[in-house]
Amino acid sequence: MFRKPPMSVRVDGRKYRINPDFRIFAKLESDVHRDKLNIEQVLRAFYRNDIPDNVDAAVERLIWFYRGGAEQKEESGDKRTVQLGYDFEQDEDALYQSFARDYKIDLYTVNLHWWKFCQLCAGLSDDAPFRRLIYIRTVDTSKLPKEQRASVMKAREQCRLGFDAQQQPRTVEDYEAARIAELRKAYEDCLLYTSDAADE
Repeated sequence: MFRKPPMSVRVDGRKYRINPDFRIFAKLESDVHRDKLNIEQVLRAFYRNDIPDNVDAAVERLIWFYRGGAEQKEESGDKRTVQLGYDFEQDEDALYQSFARDYKIDLYTVNLHWWKFCQLCAGLSDDAPFRRLIYIRTVDTSKLPKEQRASVMKAREQCRLGFDAQQQPRTVEDYEAARIAELRKAYEDCLLYTSDAADE
């Protein structure tokens, strides 16, 4: 209970010191959305340039850490529908303002663990700029009064995400699975590129 978040992970029995900085994984998410993820760069940053020889296991531990220490399950039973309502890169200003106002935290200078960052994001007040953006992008406007609906739809157009959020999965379970699948694909593409380069 209330144990410190990890500063290392074990791969094949060896302990590896990691860089748990929230910026690594905030960028990872944004890069995944834009289909420009460089998994090798992520691994180098996370493992502080000491990537394990067993890269498959290294990626598994990276994913485990990204998910807050939770193991991926084939069936979570969580069928809530979700819609992607944020992007850390696009919403950087709103996120900075929200942390500064709610927590007096300067995200430009703070040393903050990814797990702590996620918990603090979840605890932001409903009227924090970052939470307001998520609300505007995801609220079911059909359930709003007519006047409020028009206002929200206008605001939604002004803060539309810069990538196709409509292609995101519709359940919590599928949403997590898709992100992990994209991580794995980026890793496999990196291996393929490395193999092709070696054959030349």
